[in-house]
Amino acid sequence: MATVEDILLLLNITILGLLIVSSTIYLLPLLCLSRFHTISNAFTGNVAFAIWFSASSWFIIMILTNYKTEIFNTSASCLIINFFQTFSTIHIPLALISVSLNRVCSIIYPAKAYFRSKHWAVVSIGSQWILGFLLSLPHLFSTDYVRQKKTTHVKIENYILAFLKVCITAYWVNIYTFLVMVIIPLTLNTILNAIILRHVRQSTQRIQPTHPTISHASLQRRDIRLLQHMIILFCLFIVGWCPIYISAFIDALQYNPLVNLLFMTLAELSIFFDILDLFLYNHDLRRFFLYEVFRVNQPIN
Repeated sequence: MATVEDILLLLNITILGLLIVSSTIYLLPLLCLSRFHTISNAFTGNVAFAIWFSASSWFIIMILTNYKTEIFNTSASCLIINFFQTFSTIHIPLALISVSLNRVCSIIYPAKAYFRSKHWAVVSIGSQWILGFLLSLPHLFSTDYVRQKKTTHVKIENYILAFLKVCITAYWVNIYTFLVMVIIPLTLNTILNAIILRHVRQSTQRIQPTHPTISHASLQRRDIRLLQHMIILFCLFIVGWCPIYISAFIDALQYNPLVNLLFMTLAELSIFFDILDLFLYNHDLRRFFLYEVFRVNQPIN
């Protein structure tokens, strides 16, 4: 009979599979069709690729470790898995920071053509992936390996329990991970988006007296929509990722693998809503799927 852990594990794998498929669907038009080769799509596509990379990595880790628990019999395997868990996940908040940084540069320096160039996009996105690699390196030196007696002869029901029994992460690394995965990205995103909101409001105040035909109410709605979007992203990030890293921070997961699986499900759902958000806010891509792929009749104006 299937246990709660088995059901949650299957749910996790299913969500990861949906994330792989949905992010691939998002990326294919951006890569294959020249009309989508814009700077904006380069940054949003980078977010989608970070989601694809994270989901694919976790999918492989879950499949292998659930059916091949003997891979935990060496310290090297614990180190590699710890590294890839962080490396595959950290690029999602870093990619969001790249989007916000690009928007800030475009708003503050509207006359600078460089911030609308492909070179800027390559440098910004490339720097993000290099930074993610460097921030993940401490995990290669973070695991104290503990060999369970007769581990290979004892059936362990799920990979979370196997990992917690054999691979014990140093406490300082839990603190470090909490900082680089939650506190620092959240702080940077808050600062960057606050700068964006401030400049939008200042632009609204400058435009109103100069162009009286422009509706002040419509500009205010634009501000409110931007603020709502920021709140949605922050809430998804906080609700999805904070619980699992806070639990690791206080060492709670060492004692309750079921809680770990629940928190991982929550984190994966938050990423799933992120990819849905990308579809919702990419108007051109949404029109492409609706009117050219699914052949929905366009409304007559």
